[in-house]
Amino acid sequence: MSVLETLGTIISALRTIVAVVTGHSSRKAEQLQATREAQELYEQGFTKFQRAIYARPPVSLDDPRREDLLWDAIELLRRATARFPLETGKAPSYLALGKCYERLGLIEDAVEAFSKAIECDRDLLEAFEERGLAYYGIGNYRVAKTDFEALLKRNPEHTMARERLNDCIKYLEEQG
Repeated sequence: MSVLETLGTIISALRTIVAVVTGHSSRKAEQLQATREAQELYEQGFTKFQRAIYARPPVSLDDPRREDLLWDAIELLRRATARFPLETGKAPSYLALGKCYERLGLIEDAVEAFSKAIECDRDLLEAFEERGLAYYGIGNYRVAKTDFEALLKRNPEHTMARERLNDCIKYLEEQG
């Protein structure tokens, strides 16, 4: 093999390496950009949620401005969950989305969002708490009990979960 052929082989190999590295870099850059965009959408949605819930002066529960803020938050949070490239990044958005649905009385949608948050991040204890409370609120004590048990398994000091678990056990015994 001549020197020129060897150099040609080396240059070809280097081009392949650069293409692979550049491809990985551009994918990482795209993923990073998507994460930034999703995080911004999440923050905007969460801010609207907070304004709806913690407005000063307080907004009454039946005030249309409160409902509008919650629907705006829902739209932003839906977009955030669709944009996050990694599942774990979606969990806080699903959690906030569930809280918005719950405040609007859409319990089935809230439960679905809390469940998705748990699927994305099994260590997000607040999602177990919120889903358990949603089930508890509609009288589905058997499923609520499961969520409170899961929460207590991970955090045995959680007072509210222990109280609600005891309530669930009592209600289930009364139902026979």
